[in-house]
Amino acid sequence: MAFKKMTIATRLLAGFATVLFFTLVLGAVSIRWMGRLAETTSNILDHPFTVSVAIANLRAEILTNQIALMELAQSSDQAAIQRLTLTIQEHRAQADRDIATVRERYLGDPQDVDRVVQALVRYRALGNQAITLAWAGEHRKASDLVGNEATPLVATALREEEHVASFAAARAVKFRREADLQAAAAFRATLEGILLMAALSSLVAFLITRSIAASLK
Repeated sequence: MAFKKMTIATRLLAGFATVLFFTLVLGAVSIRWMGRLAETTSNILDHPFTVSVAIANLRAEILTNQIALMELAQSSDQAAIQRLTLTIQEHRAQADRDIATVRERYLGDPQDVDRVVQALVRYRALGNQAITLAWAGEHRKASDLVGNEATPLVATALREEEHVASFAAARAVKFRREADLQAAAAFRATLEGILLMAALSSLVAFLITRSIAASLK
């Protein structure tokens, strides 16, 4: 009854306001889902992806370091030993930066990272002994130390790294599944909202047109 007493302009304004209201609701729902999807995507980039890249870099640094150490242990050239010693120090520094990144972003048990660090600490201690022997001209002892003791520690460190990398990969898969589910839910919610808004807009337009036509009779 009150609607029939409204002027035509008021009725049109009420209709547009109703459509605008539901448009804003649809926009708010879409923004909410987009925020969730963005958060999940950010989690993938900030955690599993970053950890996986850092672990891959760390693995490369360890293997490169081992090659340099083996070459150093067998070299009798003082200049080469000096150069390889500096190379090993550079790879160690980069490895430390990679470990810091993993420790900061890893979502698993911190002890997983600690085991990698412990293996590297023991490996580096043996590496330092091999470097000392090489400088002293004890190349046979340095080579035996690297081959018999340092190399197994490299394998241990790589196994521990693989555990961290596997966890990061599994967590990335989990986040991707969550992102897929959220994207599907966002699509459904948006589609349902659009259909509902279209239906309500049609209903509002029909009621307003009918009431205006009745008023003009």
